[in-house]
Amino acid sequence: MTNSPRVRALDGRHSTRRYSTAPRSALHNAGTPRRMRSPRRLLAVTVAVAAGAVLLAGCSDASETTCGDFLGQSTNDQKSTTTELLEERGTSNPPAMLLAAAQGSLAGYCNVEGDDASLGDAMDAFSKTLDDIGATTGPEQPGD
Repeated sequence: MTNSPRVRALDGRHSTRRYSTAPRSALHNAGTPRRMRSPRRLLAVTVAVAAGAVLLAGCSDASETTCGDFLGQSTNDQKSTTTELLEERGTSNPPAMLLAAAQGSLAGYCNVEGDDASLGDAMDAFSKTLDDIGATTGPEQPGD
């Protein structure tokens, strides 16, 4: 006779069945926590994607980026590119509202002008619009 535990069957008889009648998936997952993504891994993936986008763009500065490359970026990468454009033009640490307006303007310009247009041209159009309405892209300079 084997050393199997005896299990009472539903009809009252004994059985030497060694395995549970629970579905396999319930046994496999019982007590096992789901694997969580670590913040380090998520950061590494984000950095790799951002580095890949920069390499694909092949640009020395954000002004040389094409609209096709810009529109192909994730929202966060577009935000970073827009920040770089504003910083290239003298607005360091741009306010959130200016950043959002510039990012939306760049996307709109690119959708109209096509993939081959440059972000430098798009930013020129955005700056001209701000000048036309009397808005600024940063704090007022002395003497303005």
